[in-house]
Amino acid sequence: MLEEGFGFPFWDVLTLSVTSWRDLGEFDEIRVDRISPEDARTLARTKDPPALRGTAFMHFGAFFSRAFRENDYLLGRLQGIDRLIDIVCDSAGAAALAQIDVAALKRRAFDLVLRAEEAHLPRARELIERLRAELVDAAPV
Repeated sequence: MLEEGFGFPFWDVLTLSVTSWRDLGEFDEIRVDRISPEDARTLARTKDPPALRGTAFMHFGAFFSRAFRENDYLLGRLQGIDRLIDIVCDSAGAAALAQIDVAALKRRAFDLVLRAEEAHLPRARELIERLRAELVDAAPV
């Protein structure tokens, strides 16, 4: 058994020396993307970026307020679709995106989310109206 600190340098010498003549699957590139509110750039560029409200009360705020839950749920959906579009576009590459208006695609996706959730999130109505004005009806994202 290879001990940490002792065996791995020897393992590296053995495995890396054979990669030049053999295609080993475990050496294929694996891309990792995260879906995080910190990476959702479109919402962050709005005039007054909406914030998660459930982080109040030591991150238990949403347990005590339906309005906080609705706010955070809606932001999660919008941030998620923003990140997914960015990830797919990044994977497709510049040549594939030459004929696609990514900003229009995001506006359409945001509009669909806002329309789908509007009837179910009565306490987030003001946020929905503001985001619709900034993200959907406004200039390109």
